Amino acid sequence: MKVLIADDQSGVRSALRFLLEQEKHDCVVTEVADGDSLLSQAARICPDVILLDAELAGIAMQSKKQSAQALPNILLDIRALCPRVKVIALTSRPELHHMEKNCQADILINKTDPPETLVKIIHDLCRKDAA
Repeated sequence: MKVLIADDQSGVRSALRFLLEQEKHDCVVTEVADGDSLLSQAARICPDVILLDAELAGIAMQSKKQSAQALPNILLDIRALCPRVKVIALTSRPELHHMEKNCQADILINKTDPPETLVKIIHDLCRKDAA
């Protein structure tokens, strides 16, 4: 499974990479720190899963309205390149949970959720796609 982690915090990227590498499944992990790199790396590797910071630098704008529009646009571009990709948007702000349907992510989860929750979601999304 190819996973692209897109988060501007290196500690979050490292923790997610560590979590995924501890799994028994083969997992190739690529990391990016901003929205500009997200699209180019997604085009290069065509990941199975993107773990996306919902407030990633280069995507999130100052106004909530602009941010809600920028994220769906970049994900639409990525899905045009990689139609089978599953996108898990991650947030540390509970008030953004209403964005799930509007932002083109398959699911939006809180960064503070237990690690097992994220692993289960990744496997469930990939299993649905394989079925």
